[in-house]
Amino acid sequence: MPRIMKLLFIKDEFGLGGVETLIMRLSELLVRDGHNVCVLTSEPYPGSLDVLPKSVQVIALGINYNRAYGSFVSKSGLKAVASFSPDIVFSTSFRDFWVACDIAARLRTNPKVLVGVYVDKEYCPVRSRWSLGIGTHLVRYAFDRCIPDESKLFMSRTVRRNHERSYNRSMSCSSVCVLPIDVLKYRLVARNPCRTRIVSVGRLVDFKTYNLYMLDVVRSLREAGIPVTWDVYGTGPLLKEMQRKALRWGLCDSVLFHGAIPYEQFGDIMCSAGVFVGMGTALLEAAACGVPSIVAVPHEVEGRTYGWVYDLPLGNVGEWQDTSPTQMISNLIENLIGMTEFEYSKECKKSQDYVRIYDQHAVYNDFLHCVDRAKQQCVPWHLLRLAGLKCR
Repeated sequence: MPRIMKLLFIKDEFGLGGVETLIMRLSELLVRDGHNVCVLTSEPYPGSLDVLPKSVQVIALGINYNRAYGSFVSKSGLKAVASFSPDIVFSTSFRDFWVACDIAARLRTNPKVLVGVYVDKEYCPVRSRWSLGIGTHLVRYAFDRCIPDESKLFMSRTVRRNHERSYNRSMSCSSVCVLPIDVLKYRLVARNPCRTRIVSVGRLVDFKTYNLYMLDVVRSLREAGIPVTWDVYGTGPLLKEMQRKALRWGLCDSVLFHGAIPYEQFGDIMCSAGVFVGMGTALLEAAACGVPSIVAVPHEVEGRTYGWVYDLPLGNVGEWQDTSPTQMISNLIENLIGMTEFEYSKECKKSQDYVRIYDQHAVYNDFLHCVDRAKQQCVPWHLLRLAGLKCR
């Protein structure tokens, strides 16, 4: 891309998740190529902004961000964004959608809105259409009718297909741009694996139900005479329930809760990991380190999986597919522990080789192509006004 670009990323709660990793990696490469980057957020998690390049401008609105959701960006926030004068406003979630549209409508530079879809069925209704709030209806309408398909960016073909089914039309003009990872960095991790050491890294939140059923997996394997341990890295609302369950079942010595970790320590954690269980960017990065990686499925409660990371379609990092998962995580772990050294090494290499397609440099080029293809949105002002009435 020959011209210098000013790109505004919008992310409500800037923490340590997959979208934040995406913003971090793209920002590094954009800044390297001379582009200007700004991140608009609410109140960032402690230390979360440390992963961004120092030249990235950050606008933290705090409680004023809540006023922006489903309504309008505060005057102070708009003034700060106007001084940056973005060419592209990149929305990364349903919650950020109206903020992006409002900013684009009120800036004299009339920037394009690029909508990234990084959650399965993000803009698809999951309840009866009559039970949806007016704000949700307006977001879905604007996403479908006011944002050109060329300005929509899906993380996988699976996610795009689910939206096509929801809106009963093709979105083939929309791009698929997978999550980027630093393949080269993680291939250099020196491994000395302990096969009975299970590792998970991620937020302990309600849709990541593997954080609950993995306790059952650990207990059943240990009862079968397989001395597995499970190291859990992350924080969230499920932590106390997990700790109570581990205490009740006498697993306090075999299930260890480490809390959140600095991003740069991820590779160190994977040095001795025997197997990884999780989803999202962490799943890909663990595989890049050479750790056999099992995909967890959101809201699944029986310990079932689609298999190893290389069994997934391109871009899928845990989303539901057309058929339900049938393999049991406990069986995959037991079989892995029982492999010969040659078989285990082969399994490590298979996961590592597969995730090469997520190399950040290739994804960055795809992203720039998406930006080039983006078209001007047309979100009527009266929709923005109505959106202030009510959102989900």
